[in-house]
Amino acid sequence: MFQLRAQLREAVPLVCRLRLAPGTGAEATVTWPHESGPRGLVNGDPSTAFLNSYNANLNSYGDWLSEQVGVDFGTDHLITLPGWGERPGVSAEETASLLNLGYEEFSQGLDWADPLPSLPDRNSSIAYTTYLDAAALEQTPQLTEPAGYIASLVAHLGMREGGENTGDGTVADLQLVVERAQNCTWPSSTG
Repeated sequence: MFQLRAQLREAVPLVCRLRLAPGTGAEATVTWPHESGPRGLVNGDPSTAFLNSYNANLNSYGDWLSEQVGVDFGTDHLITLPGWGERPGVSAEETASLLNLGYEEFSQGLDWADPLPSLPDRNSSIAYTTYLDAAALEQTPQLTEPAGYIASLVAHLGMREGGENTGDGTVADLQLVVERAQNCTWPSSTG
């Protein structure tokens, strides 16, 4: 997984070049500010502009990748949403600290709310959590377990949801996974 950790003191141009497929010459260029301009540059705040641009570039790549999987394979595919994801309201804390709080969700680019609605073929995409057995801290968008948060994001999109547990759990963890699986809009095994 591509990760980028940045500490910003001032607005500076940033360009990252990623080689996507060895030997093919395929590359993606991630620039900051984003080609369409920084989303969220508020009162000269470079950390918000950077985070918004970073997520926008990752989302654009995800859209392209999802579309290519659909074109090349013509099958349902999992949109893997690991960990807890970026949650509403938490980004304000992270950007106020100039990206120094260390929330992994932000350095890993786990913005789930923005890319899911923009996927080119949501009917063939399955929003897939890798943390189906996470404990819910509270029933709020910020603290509910990943499966519940993802369900709230995809409910109005017509997308299906799936997931897996983290492994090596207890019988109680497995029962929780089964309960959550019954609440997911799982893909049909009969096609």
